[in-house]
Amino acid sequence: MTDKKIVEKAVLDYCNAAANLYGFIPVRKLFEIYNSQNDPLTEKELCDTLEKILTEPRNFDLFSKEELESGEPETDDTPTLEKILLAEYLYIMGDFDDYYELEEKIRGLPYHILEKDKFLKYTDELYVEKTLEFISLRAYFRSISELSREEADDFALDAAYTMRLFDNSPEMILQRMKATKTEPKNRRELERFLRLCHDMGCKLRLASLRGATTEELLN
Repeated sequence: MTDKKIVEKAVLDYCNAAANLYGFIPVRKLFEIYNSQNDPLTEKELCDTLEKILTEPRNFDLFSKEELESGEPETDDTPTLEKILLAEYLYIMGDFDDYYELEEKIRGLPYHILEKDKFLKYTDELYVEKTLEFISLRAYFRSISELSREEADDFALDAAYTMRLFDNSPEMILQRMKATKTEPKNRRELERFLRLCHDMGCKLRLASLRGATTEELLN
């Protein structure tokens, strides 16, 4: 792999990780994070690399502030460094309503910047930190007789993923459990399940907290 290809992969990894961890981030802020953890790039090197990356499959795109405000395809000449990187889920519906909703939630919060090795784990949009709380919820799913071990583990990962997307709400996973007839059978079991979800949720890194966990923010 050439040095140029190595840099392209590194920048792509940072873009994907930032999209998954923060939902959106100004390209200039991403440039700052990248240069603080790697051999620094010049602004031109970063912009040229991003232009190349934008021709490859990815889970994000770049938008100008004008495009976000108008909702129309970009017609201005906004420099790449002045654009905003958005995760695909914030614009996949054809508008930017989800972006503005997230922007409102994070207003005033600082970026929670992880160390390089931890940050880059989020290049995988399904990555979940295996906290004790996650393991406890996974054990709950494994105790459901109707689920195989593989199915139980899939439920646990799905719970963490959807809760990250929906601000720690377990509603989506409960709907899936009902659809497969594996939902809690009584009030006591439901309360236990919700408590496990709550405990795990406090350790999840949320875009609405700019990459922090609820526990970190409270402490």
